[in-house]
Amino acid sequence: GSFCSGFDLSSKHSSSSTSSGENTFFTTAYALQMTALMHKNMLKLHRMDLVSIAAVDGFALGGGCELMAWCDLRVMSKEAKAGFLQTKMGVVTGWGGATRLRTMVSPSHALQLLSSPRIMNSKECFESKLATHIGDANSASSMDIVERDVFNRDWVDAYPLAIRNMKKLTQCGIAGDGIDLEKMLANEQRVFCGLWGGKDNIEAVANSKMKQPIKNIPLMTIVIFFFLRYSGYFVLAPPCHSFLAKQPQRESYRAKL
Repeated sequence: GSFCSGFDLSSKHSSSSTSSGENTFFTTAYALQMTALMHKNMLKLHRMDLVSIAAVDGFALGGGCELMAWCDLRVMSKEAKAGFLQTKMGVVTGWGGATRLRTMVSPSHALQLLSSPRIMNSKECFESKLATHIGDANSASSMDIVERDVFNRDWVDAYPLAIRNMKKLTQCGIAGDGIDLEKMLANEQRVFCGLWGGKDNIEAVANSKMKQPIKNIPLMTIVIFFFLRYSGYFVLAPPCHSFLAKQPQRESYRAKL
């Protein structure tokens, strides 16, 4: 299974066309629409006053790895894998992944992660700072790790309101570092649209159709949660369903499954 295997370039949509036979998938208009939607929602996820947690089992690939990166905490089971596959598809990140990484690591570190389409295991993701928590032999799933290492260890003595305000403080530091998210996302969109539908991208998609794709998750199952308002914490878990709980007391850091 997958946490989110990104946008399925081998799907039927890549062959969609108008009545005149013109392909509508590999167009600048399509690329602009997709990137605008995802950038808007990744910023909503990043800026909401809840702490977001990506609970990753299985694969987080391409756009799925970008979604994972935009979460405040990124928890991976021992068997989980993640990777930025965009360069293998002849494009750059389209969901704001490059912009997000620049708020997390140095430019050279971000380039190292983004330029290689290699799929990394959970240990490699932790060492590269892509994951904040990873599993071991004693944890069966990412949600086990969230409960054990986040709720019952890291946050066990912390007040929820204080945690949420700590997020506000750490986000304020981003502007102080000279990183303009909107400006960087606009540049990322421009570069992505320039490569989308290009020779390398078309060739990569054609090659991917010859292989068995990893089971994908519909885009709307990811997007729909970003338009909702909750109090407490926010966990994205496979298959990108949300596990939520309100926090009236300190002892209540437990998701209602």
